[in-house]
Amino acid sequence: MSPARLCARCSPTAGTRASATSANGTRACIAIAGGNVRVGLEDNLYLEKGVLANNTQLVDKARRIVEDLGAKRVAVVHNDTEYGIGLRDQMSRALAERGAETALALQVTEGQETYDAELAQIQQANPDALFYAGYEIEAPYLRFDAMQAELNVPFLASDGAFLSATIDEAEG
Repeated sequence: MSPARLCARCSPTAGTRASATSANGTRACIAIAGGNVRVGLEDNLYLEKGVLANNTQLVDKARRIVEDLGAKRVAVVHNDTEYGIGLRDQMSRALAERGAETALALQVTEGQETYDAELAQIQQANPDALFYAGYEIEAPYLRFDAMQAELNVPFLASDGAFLSATIDEAEG
């Protein structure tokens, strides 16, 4: 089924799902969950970290960091995946558009569990806020280590990092 033959419109809220059937009976689905867009045939959806969804989340987070939190220097830590690297670039641009700077762009390894060396670099950069671009498999560890190092700046993260352990249970 060509994209020209199928068009579905969804509002960008968690749990939104639309599907359509072409004239030949092929079913396609579009789902939006937590800022992630999933597109696929039948119910075999594949994850598409769409540029639009990431740009939207980063513009909003950059606005929050600069306007609401008053941060001018932001440490942008990201994992070594295409997702993390892309978010780093987009966040740095979004911050610059609002008059803030990326005080440090620091790459970590996907699945990394300790951040002592990285936190020394972050503290040396003296940021007003820390933004993590990566997944839930790293974020709780980074947040825990940041708390242990007494890095007392706001910690924000991409939608891929949201997990209760990241938000509520980073101390244990």
